Amino acid sequence: MGEWTIGAGLDAIAESVPDRLMTVCGDRRSTFAETAERTRRLANFLAGRGFGAHRERDSLDRWECERWGQEVVALVEVHPGGSAAPDELQALCTEQLARFKAPKEFVFVDRIRRLGNGKADYRWAKNTATRQVSVT
Repeated sequence: MGEWTIGAGLDAIAESVPDRLMTVCGDRRSTFAETAERTRRLANFLAGRGFGAHRERDSLDRWECERWGQEVVALVEVHPGGSAAPDELQALCTEQLARFKAPKEFVFVDRIRRLGNGKADYRWAKNTATRQVSVT
């Protein structure tokens, strides 16, 4: 069996039950099909801007937020020759995603740390994001 990705899993679910609710937050509701389409558009845009789609994925870290319970922070590694500004990323995310799903902060790192199996090192990501956001 080939590499399994979250995107492939989401696409498989969206194909089998496209109209089933995936996310409900207050009055906002998203189906699996809507979320899969938005995710695909965002991934294609980021790939076109020099962000990797497989080996160099962004890592997300969540922690407590007074309003939502948790807040999203994105760790971003920009490929050589690529460019990104926090305002540009924020605009893209809020255009493609509901505002409450978009990262509240973007932390730029030289390299996303990975475990031996190639998956993102979430412990490192959380520590890095916590340190960087609390400093700024």
